[in-house]
Amino acid sequence: MNILLINYDFPPNPGIGGRRWAKLAKHLALKGHRIHVVKSDSPLSPMQSTWLQDVLHPNIQVYSAARKYPSALSHPQKGLVGKIKFHAQKRLMQWREKGTIYDQSIGWQKTMLPVCREILKTEKIDAIIATGAPWNLLVYAAQLKLEFPSARLLVDYRDPWLTAKNYGMAALKDARMKAEIKKQQFVFEQADVVTTPYEYLTEELQHWSSERCSHQPRFITLAHFFDSDDFDFRKADSRHSNVFRVVYAGDVYIGSENQWKQFQKLIAWIEAKLPSEHRLQLDLYTSAKMPSFISSMKNVRIHAPIGKNIFHIMSEADALLIVLPENKRNERTTKFFEYLPLRKPMLIIAPRGEVTSFVEEHSLGVHVSQSEDILTSFFTGDFNRKTFNGQFALQSHTAESRANEVISLLS
Repeated sequence: MNILLINYDFPPNPGIGGRRWAKLAKHLALKGHRIHVVKSDSPLSPMQSTWLQDVLHPNIQVYSAARKYPSALSHPQKGLVGKIKFHAQKRLMQWREKGTIYDQSIGWQKTMLPVCREILKTEKIDAIIATGAPWNLLVYAAQLKLEFPSARLLVDYRDPWLTAKNYGMAALKDARMKAEIKKQQFVFEQADVVTTPYEYLTEELQHWSSERCSHQPRFITLAHFFDSDDFDFRKADSRHSNVFRVVYAGDVYIGSENQWKQFQKLIAWIEAKLPSEHRLQLDLYTSAKMPSFISSMKNVRIHAPIGKNIFHIMSEADALLIVLPENKRNERTTKFFEYLPLRKPMLIIAPRGEVTSFVEEHSLGVHVSQSEDILTSFFTGDFNRKTFNGQFALQSHTAESRANEVISLLS
């Protein structure tokens, strides 16, 4: 199968936005499919993607199209000049754009559509896959579907669009929100399949489409996954000592301050309960600015991200931490799936929802609201020895399995 994949920050661009389809492209390529990727030019950054090596394959051809989003907004300069440029560009964008102005694919159609059209004309493309955010690129992909109707169109939502807490969506006035609604309607009218990583989001979009669109695409949950190639399972074991080590890796989500306060209180409480010979160590690997009440905790150490080396660090931990705000309580994120093959108990600090239900149903960890006895057993290691399900079946959660699902959806 010949596939055109439109992914704004596909590797070598840095950022989590390229991870999902870098991994899927890798495993599609390994199965013999050809992937033609159109991404944006790399941003002004010395960093490269953590997943660059995954996409170095003869069946993956990557094309870049120049960004058109103003750098004064995406990468504002410090100082007075930077502020002046930012506000001037913001006013110009508000005048030009009807919807949100904080979508980095705004204007990208000028450079990416010609590249995509040439690929579609010359490479006998069977399917177009477009993944958002940013969201305007889904509109451009829908335009391509109109021009090349024989190619199937799969639209992948990595996050919510209209109900997002970021991308400027939460503060949109009615007129601008209506413009975004029209964009999503247009996308659904052209798409053959719409996928999301989360069951609740799939159901929301399907219901939304049924009320507003004459054409109904298939709505399918294509969950996140882990890549077996990232793990050395022989080393997935914790150190044996009187130090109980908890590791957190990744971003800190918007709106999660209350959950981090819960975490702080839990640690203070458990330290008072633990026997004197036990000690806690909390290692947080993130580029986000942690709340001061967390960074000032005596047993917390904050580290910069270390790429794929984090898997070795996590393999030596006693437990892995997940902190989710209210709007992500039903989202089994990439982080969640990459914890699974390490076979470490998870500590969940989140409102109850899909994530907590899954963890408790399969005995994969504990929730902050559980009984004192369970929480104490977790931090002393008794939970790991007696209750934790170390035989949880992993095969259906691999990148290879998800790639098979993609092919099924496009066939």
